[in-house]
Amino acid sequence: MTNKSVSAIALSGLTAALLTFSGCGGGSSSSGGGTSSSSESSSSSSQGSTETLRGDITSDKTLTSDTTWILAGNKIKVKDGATLTIEPGTKIY
Repeated sequence: MTNKSVSAIALSGLTAALLTFSGCGGGSSSSGGGTSSSSESSSSSSQGSTETLRGDITSDKTLTSDTTWILAGNKIKVKDGATLTIEPGTKIY
C-alpha cells in the first residue's frame, strides 16, 4: 500500500471516529465559498471560529479544538511529507 492510500484510509477512519464521538447536532451550518486551498473561509462567534477544509493538505496542519472544522468536497488528501494533527475535542463536520 502506498503512503497516499494509507493517509487517505487513516484520515477517513479518523474522521468517522471523530464524528461518532462528537455527535451530530440537529442544527445546520454553512460556509462561504473561496479558493480551493486547504483551509479557507473563517468566521468567528462567541462559540469560537469556523473554518472550511478542502483540497490537498500539502504542509503540516493542526485542527484545533477552539475551531469548528467543515470538510468540503469529495476528498481531502494529506500529501506525502505533510502531517495532519487533530487536537482532542475538535469538532469536524
